Amino acid sequence: MAKTSNPGRIEFKKEWFRLPLMTSGGYELLVQPRALNKHDHTGFEITFIDKGEVAWVLEKGRKLVLHGGDIAVIQPGIEHAGELQIIKPCSLFWIILDFKLAGKTQVPPAFKNELNAMEVEYKDVGSRVIASTEKICSLFQELRNSMVAAKEGRTDSFSPLLNRLLVLQIVGEIARLFSANQQIHKTLTVSRIAIDYMKKNYRRAFSMPEIAEAVGLSVSRFNDKFKEETGLTPADFLNRLRCEKAMEMLLSGKYSVTETSFSNGFTSSQYFAKVFRKYTGRNPASFVP
Repeated sequence: MAKTSNPGRIEFKKEWFRLPLMTSGGYELLVQPRALNKHDHTGFEITFIDKGEVAWVLEKGRKLVLHGGDIAVIQPGIEHAGELQIIKPCSLFWIILDFKLAGKTQVPPAFKNELNAMEVEYKDVGSRVIASTEKICSLFQELRNSMVAAKEGRTDSFSPLLNRLLVLQIVGEIARLFSANQQIHKTLTVSRIAIDYMKKNYRRAFSMPEIAEAVGLSVSRFNDKFKEETGLTPADFLNRLRCEKAMEMLLSGKYSVTETSFSNGFTSSQYFAKVFRKYTGRNPASFVP
């Protein structure tokens, strides 16, 4: 994260934790948008926001969109930036983890094995977003309170030992959360996972490779499985979904055709009109009261 004079920002100091695997971290309450250019890390980046919205843009234009209560993990070496090089107002935490550094220190074998297992979990999930749990949210709030106390010099309200335990709990809980989510994904059909993804993201432009990656299949295999399960191609389903949502907006009388097109993931009003006619047989303007 780029440095700033924002008084709502706390950058974690190593002496507050004395935890080798955490190379950096911090908390920031952003009340105004600010520039955030492309950057990457040698370790895993965990981002948690308790309010607001963050949109990370990764390589090849892929987006990770977080809303309040969401967690994102970005893999080492993956360049990312705020959408349009800007990060929106939000309340966020970030922690950078390098499990290899922890492995070079003298720790009990059992603990080293646990760290190795957690590193595997973090690698397996790739770069993605998942909804947090009440426990993880609570742990982050405890961490924030401790960091505020440290910044204000209230040494009676924090200790490096407790801070280490908090971070290790957070890291472990997130690993378990992603592991459980991976198991759920294995039991769901491809179409169910993809449809859930489309319903959450249809308002923005995205590609089929992005959905295929979220499902964990190649694009061709994803297309085949989706059609096998639904009778439609993924593109057909997405366009139908967008047209249904667009029709609701137009019938409300509150939105123009142009506003409706961009609010439902279409890149131009002309393309929207073409797709809309294909699936409804009518021009979008005919639905405006």
